[in-house]
Order: sequence, then C-alpha cells, then structure tokens
Amino acid sequence: MSGFSRTKSTLILIFASIGSNILGIARNHFFATHIPTSELSSYYAAFRIPDLVYNLVVFGLLSSIFIPVFMGEKSKSEEGAFNFANNMINFTLVFVSAVSVVLFFLMPYLTELVVPGFSTSAKNMTMDLSRIMLISPLIFGLSSIVGGILNSYKKFVAYSLAPLFYNAGIIFGTLFFTEEYGVYGIAYGVLLGALLHLLIQLPSVFKLGYSYKPILNLKDNALKEIGKMAPPRIGGLIATQANFFILTIIGSLIGKGAITYLNFANDMQTFVSVVFGLSFATISFPLLAEKASKEENAGFISEFSKSFRQILYFAIPASIGLILLRAQLTRLILGYGYFKFADTILTSAVLGAFAISLFAQSTLPLLVRAFYALKDTKTPFIASVVAVIVNIIGSLFIPQLLANYVIPNSGGLTFSVVGLALSFSLASIMNMLILLFFLHSRLGDLEDSKTIISLIKITVSSIVMVFAVQVIKYLASPIIDPKHPVFGFVMQTLVVIAGGAAAYLLTSFVLKSEEIHGVKDILNRYKRKSA
Repeated sequence: MSGFSRTKSTLILIFASIGSNILGIARNHFFATHIPTSELSSYYAAFRIPDLVYNLVVFGLLSSIFIPVFMGEKSKSEEGAFNFANNMINFTLVFVSAVSVVLFFLMPYLTELVVPGFSTSAKNMTMDLSRIMLISPLIFGLSSIVGGILNSYKKFVAYSLAPLFYNAGIIFGTLFFTEEYGVYGIAYGVLLGALLHLLIQLPSVFKLGYSYKPILNLKDNALKEIGKMAPPRIGGLIATQANFFILTIIGSLIGKGAITYLNFANDMQTFVSVVFGLSFATISFPLLAEKASKEENAGFISEFSKSFRQILYFAIPASIGLILLRAQLTRLILGYGYFKFADTILTSAVLGAFAISLFAQSTLPLLVRAFYALKDTKTPFIASVVAVIVNIIGSLFIPQLLANYVIPNSGGLTFSVVGLALSFSLASIMNMLILLFFLHSRLGDLEDSKTIISLIKITVSSIVMVFAVQVIKYLASPIIDPKHPVFGFVMQTLVVIAGGAAAYLLTSFVLKSEEIHGVKDILNRYKRKSA
C-alpha cells in the first residue's frame, strides 16, 4: 500500500468511525428520552446472547481469521479466493442459522443465567428481545465476509460506512417504532440497521468481480485452515465476552438501571477506542499479515510500532479529556426524558472508571491482530483468560467497597456499579500488558526507544492540556446561563474541548513529536495528491 493510499484509507476509517460514533451517541440520547431506564436495562441485557454469537462467529472467525486465509488464496488465484468466500458465506448461513434456532429455544434458561437479579416481567422482556435480535448475527455474518473481501482489496469506503447505516437503522427504530412497540421498537431497529450494514457493502464487492455461488465444501483446505485456527480464537473471544457477561450478571444483582449505566458509559468511552484503536488496527492488519507471510520481521515491527505509537498519541489525551469532562458530556447527551440527575451522576462516574484503561482498550485491537497476522491465536486466548480471572475477582470485591456510598435524593442508588467498571479497566490493562510482553518476547525490540520517547512527549503534552482544560473550564463558567443551561453547557464543553486539543497539539508540535508530524505529513500528502 502506497503512502498516500494508507493515508487516505486511515482518514476514511477515522472520519467514518467518528461519524458512526456520533450517531451512536445520538442513538443513546434518543434511548434516554424515549425508553425508561429499567426497560433499557432489559434491552442491553438482551443483547448479550446475540452479541456473543456475533463476536464468536462474525467478529472473531470472519473478520480476523478470514482475511489472512482469503489473502493467501488470492495470491494463488482470484477465482479460488472468491470460491473460498462463497464457501464461507454458505457455511455461515447454515451454521449461524442452526445456532440461532437452538438458542431461540434455550432462551428462557439462558435469560435466568444472564440476569438473575431481574424481576419476572423484566426477564420475560429480556427473553423476547433476545429472540428478536437473534436474526442480526446471521446478517452480520454475511456482512463481515463481504467486508473482509473489501479489506483484502484495501477498499475501505463502503466498509467504513456500514456502521453508520447500522446506527441509523437503530435510530430510525427508536424514533418511529417505539411509540407503538415500546422498547421492542429498538430491537426492530437493530434488525433494520444490520440489513443496511450488509446492503451498503454489496455494490463495492460486486465491482471487484465477485459473484455469489451456492458452494458448500466442508473438505476445502482453506476452510480446514480456518477450522484449525478457530478454537484458540473462539476461546479467546469467549473469555473476552465473559467480561461483559460478568458486568451484566452482577449489574442485574446490583439494582435497577445498573446495566443501562454501564452500557451508556461504555458506548461513550468506546468512541476513542473505536475511532483510533480499531481504525489503525484495521488498516494495519492486512499490512502486518503481508509482512508476516513474507517473513519480513523488520517491516512487521516497524508497522506495528508506528501504529502502536499513533494510537497512544490520540488515546491517552482523549481518555484524560473524558475523565475531566465526564459530567458535562453525560448531562449533555443523556440528561433528558426518563434519565434523571442521579442517573447522570452514576453514569459519569462509571465513564471515568472506564476511561482509566482507554489506552489499553485502544491498543488491544492492534496487539491481537499482530498475533493473528503471525497466525498465533493461542497467546491472545491466554491473555484473555487471565483478564477474565482478574475481572471476576475485581467484580466480586470492588463493588462491595463502594456500596456504602449513596447518592443523595436518588432513592438509594449507590456507587457499586462503578466498581464493575474499575474491575473491567484493571482486566483490560492486564490483557494489554500480557500481549505486549509476549510479542516483545517473540520479536525482540519493538522499537522500544521510539515508544519511550513518544510516551514522554505525550505525557508532557497531556499535562499542558490538563492545565489548559481546567483554566478554560473556570474562565468559561459564566457562559452557562441558568435560564438556558443546555446551550451554556454545550458552548462551555465545545470551548474547553477546542482549547484542550489546541494546547495538546501545540505542545506536541513544539516537542517535535513524531506523531504530530505524521499527521501533518498526512494532510500535506493528501493536499498534494488532490491538487
């Protein structure tokens, strides 16, 4: 991939991710205004089983393992690669459909396991919502294979737009279906969004010369290769998903609304990990796989190090900014309708606890893909298992330490749920450190000196940013008019974000951070190419 092509692809993914996450924030705003908090907890809990299927089959097998195998087939024959893709599509149709049917009938028992603390009516609602949304993993399975083909050809436009259409479908369902169907309208919106996620990518893949064929060959060598790589990958994803199940199970026991607070806060903080972490990891993965297949260790290390440092450059200040502005952001986005002031206090506290580990959450997609490019699925599995153990232990004890802290005038709400987010953060940091240790052990020097220098400059720039944010917050406080508080909060938040970002970027420029000059080179290269 040429320098400009990489630049263009990175910008496309970043801006599309920003757009998708802005829609995700808008989606949550409409959730808060249209659906009671208790029903939203049922909706989020209902997502756990379909999301497990999605993450195991779609996100795990298809998006991570499919691409290296498809590229290997493509290097031999494009026709063979497309035949392999068709084989995977048909296998996915059969396998995911069978799994979904089994889960449909097991749902009453699974619901009891996932939300033991819910009332009977809430459990029934959770079960019904899960059954509706079981269709979505099948659609996403097909969409993921199509996206994998586009990724392999380094065609990122339609692929990066798909999440926008997914969120748009959910928003449509929230605005137009919930009045008649209540929270079930959101589930119908999920199905609409999943369908749009697939449809937006089809024209681009057909332009590559792909055509569907009803091929299903279980003896295909490429399919067998995926089968060999799958067990550790599935095990690792089960371990990762266990973290979210722990949050849901214990959240249902903590009390009303806890699951909603966790999911709202998680959606806000994943803005950073998705926009920067997942975008750079997605761009780097085909390049890492290519370097690994050619046994170009120096090129592999260089590509990994550059992406790793670039992710940290954006993720660290963003996490600090989230911690400093968590109250303002939570009230602006969620503080309406059914979502009361006490709800925003808890959600902002949970957001701060999640944000502590954003640097780890943002680099994990790249670290995991680095091992997959090396065709090593066992190491990420081991790291995930250790992280789950840390999360389980933390989730059992940390919430109890915070149970005595009650929010005034909240009807007895405590900060216990914040303990779950803290435990999740500890597990994420542990996961990252283990993967980094084993990658370093395998490849040796990962351009460590460059990373250390970058971290020092990022730290100094972040300290300047914190000072600027706090000063601007104080100076901008008169903007908030008690008669029009929302407008004042918006203006104050925008001014603070702009000032903090300017302080960080200016300090980085003065310190000659390689990453800020990389951004500058990206823009200059793009300008020259466009001229």
